[in-house]
Amino acid sequence: MNLICIGVDHHANSVEARERLSLSGETLEMTLHFFSAHRSFSEMVVLSTCNRVEFYAATRMTTRQAVSELKESLKDFLEIRDSGLEKGFVYRNDEAVRHLFEVCSGLQSMVIGETEIFGQAKGAYHLAKKVGSSGPVLNRLFQTAFNAAKEVRTASAIGRGSVSVASIAVQAAGRIVGSLKTKKVLVLGAGDTGEKVTEALAEAGARSLFCSNRRTERALRLSEKFNMEIIPWNAWKGRLCTMDIVVCSTSAPEAIMEFGDLVPFTTRFARQPLLVIDLAVPRDVDPTVAKIPGICLLNVDDLKQVASEKMAERLKERQVALEILEPRAVKLVEHFYKNNILEPLERPRVNPARGSRTAA
Repeated sequence: MNLICIGVDHHANSVEARERLSLSGETLEMTLHFFSAHRSFSEMVVLSTCNRVEFYAATRMTTRQAVSELKESLKDFLEIRDSGLEKGFVYRNDEAVRHLFEVCSGLQSMVIGETEIFGQAKGAYHLAKKVGSSGPVLNRLFQTAFNAAKEVRTASAIGRGSVSVASIAVQAAGRIVGSLKTKKVLVLGAGDTGEKVTEALAEAGARSLFCSNRRTERALRLSEKFNMEIIPWNAWKGRLCTMDIVVCSTSAPEAIMEFGDLVPFTTRFARQPLLVIDLAVPRDVDPTVAKIPGICLLNVDDLKQVASEKMAERLKERQVALEILEPRAVKLVEHFYKNNILEPLERPRVNPARGSRTAA
């Protein structure tokens, strides 16, 4: 058996590349059902976030065969003609173990040490268990990775004063528009990211907060917690001309804000600009919106500069975290080999794009 991780992430792939593979909701569940019945893949967990899409598989195929089969399966089942996987990364066996350990610990995140990824990885794993696409190999892998990530959190300072993509977005907003105390801010989406954005906005002093979400009950929960005004989902576009900042974080499969939605307000935007921050992948906002005078559009990749300023502070702790993870990764790999669960059949080589190891 081979343990394979195939994916794309923010390190080497643009948001355009990542959104082609992005899976969520019913589509993700259908994909897992598909792979649970797939003869070539014994087990499968899919981790899909705004910064990465990763397929963890247990298979008897070689790495090359697994990559080819995955690409063909995605093309046939989801009609993804250009998956971009050839520009992504491939890890096998011990390298796949180390990669997941680092991902769950926040060491591969755009914001090193952020904690959202831990919950996202747990959600991906539990969905795979529910569907039945995860089995003994991936169960052991993910459960051990979660325990290792918890140790990193308690035994290192990697998450001290933790910042997130949400807080980075709010920092970027403050740099562009100045003080948030007098700004009107609309948050589209009331899920986990929407809540973290709202919390960061409140901590930054924003007082005029608005929320809109397809499911009213979620918007109500957010409204009660942060004293926000709820705008019905079918009415928020008409309120864009009254806002200073809009933060989008829905799980919609296609853009919810398009060029035509903003054209009626061009006179207002020329006089009073609008900052739009799109944290969703697939993107919530059509990129052509940025062509409208007075509109400043940022996506998750545009936040990397702000995140990199925080990165220097965490590099020393990252090394501490790696030293905590390594013996736990080695122990798990030795268990897999000792019990003949994984077979070292392929000779690894260096991936020049990432300096990582992949299989020939």
